[in-house]
Amino acid sequence: RGYVALTISYRLTQPDPKTKVARHPFPAQIHDCKAAIRWLKQHAQEYNVDPNRIGVTGGSAGGHLSLLIGLTDDKAGLEGDGGDPTISTRVQAVVNVFGPTDMVTCCKTSPGAKPIIESFLGGTADEIPEAYKVSSPVTYVSADDPPVLTLHGDKDTLVPPEQAKILDEKLKAAGGKHTLRIIEGAGHGFGGPAAELANKATWDFFAEHLKPGK
Repeated sequence: RGYVALTISYRLTQPDPKTKVARHPFPAQIHDCKAAIRWLKQHAQEYNVDPNRIGVTGGSAGGHLSLLIGLTDDKAGLEGDGGDPTISTRVQAVVNVFGPTDMVTCCKTSPGAKPIIESFLGGTADEIPEAYKVSSPVTYVSADDPPVLTLHGDKDTLVPPEQAKILDEKLKAAGGKHTLRIIEGAGHGFGGPAAELANKATWDFFAEHLKPGK
């Protein structure tokens, strides 16, 4: 399809089985992702990459991190210290596949996500409200954000579709570019026709925003 594709390996939380305390709590994950973007740009010529045409995508936690890559700049305080700090981590397109967008709301509406998020952030929303704000992509929406496509199943019980709708409302209110596709009958993970629809939508979106001449 004419793209160079890389997979970012980032530190997983690895919570202790007994205490549920994460070995690598947030923001280690976004720091690693930002470091990877810097590395890619630094090695762009070597891998025949256009550093001004980079898109990111991921599902669930990967969707959350893809949004944070796309919506945050150096003012957010999430750049970390990996790689050359003079290299911008901004990208040109984001495809968010059923990622959480507002951590407080997600905890309130998803019994399954609540313990995961609490371990990820190191406490409850009442205990550490600032961490919930800082880790929520909706905190950073602005008119200069790259275009975002969100793919979310209407039967998702782990990350409720309301998360996608919150992002849609916030981005559009801020003047950002957001395309929301709610996939009927799909849960937290796409298969069959839902996967085919999601894959086509992803490739079409990247072609629109990353291909030369676009």
